[in-house]
Amino acid sequence: AIRDFNRGENLPLLIFANWRGFSGGTRDMFAEVLKYGAMIVDALVEYKHPVTIYLPPNGELRGGAWVVLDPKINPDQMEMYADVEARGGILEPPAAAEIVFKQDKHVLEMMHRLDETLQGLDARAAKGEDVAKAVKDREKLLLPMYRQVSVMYCDLHDRSGRMKGIGAVREELEWENSRMYLHWRIRRRMQENGVVRKMLAAVPEMTQVQAVAVVADLCKSVAPSGDTNEDMAVATWLETHTSDIDARIETERQRLTEEQIYQLVSSLPAARRGEVVRDLVGYARVAEKQAQRS
Repeated sequence: AIRDFNRGENLPLLIFANWRGFSGGTRDMFAEVLKYGAMIVDALVEYKHPVTIYLPPNGELRGGAWVVLDPKINPDQMEMYADVEARGGILEPPAAAEIVFKQDKHVLEMMHRLDETLQGLDARAAKGEDVAKAVKDREKLLLPMYRQVSVMYCDLHDRSGRMKGIGAVREELEWENSRMYLHWRIRRRMQENGVVRKMLAAVPEMTQVQAVAVVADLCKSVAPSGDTNEDMAVATWLETHTSDIDARIETERQRLTEEQIYQLVSSLPAARRGEVVRDLVGYARVAEKQAQRS
């Protein structure tokens, strides 16, 4: 289906991601989940239109499912967003807590560092008193609560704010505003992709990176970066100012042509450069006269 959308229908792709990954068990292996996950990666890598991945409210993206949908596999087209109530990460919080806190070793250290009763027992133990049983009883009493704290600590790292902070998602969204936001974001990206393709067709010497930079510069003056209505303003401007876009494309074509001429002339022997420049000046004068007559 992804390949059909890409090649035949030329559509943007929106994925609501709520997958907890690949278990690796007999059932998943028999169902060829790993094989089809690799096929999804292959299809996304070659996708030529905007791909938007959205983690819905209370949704989770874990383990191998995150690897399949990671925007880094096609950074030019893929963007990921997360609802403020969504979660994302390779491991779930209980499993991450087992690793981060060394199977309660760090939890016990935290108890002795924070609990006043244990601090008092440690002080008595330092004086030579036998308080081992009291320490064990206090640790046993506090352990369930501190385990919950450790799991919550790991859960905080899986939330949308943290995902945005480390660059895993582009933006965190609220469900009631997500439809409007994604509509204008996808609409803008479709228009930008159209301008990039038009520019590459008109100026074959230009690279994809150069074309994207030109479009970004073109949109910079439309709306300030970070503005809440930036996507709407840019999408509307690109749809209604085709003449300005065509003029910018022509400017870029002329600029690259001038650079090519300069590079070609510079590659000639010094003795030949003057002759070639003189011929070019003569050709320009003849062409100007012919244009005036016509």
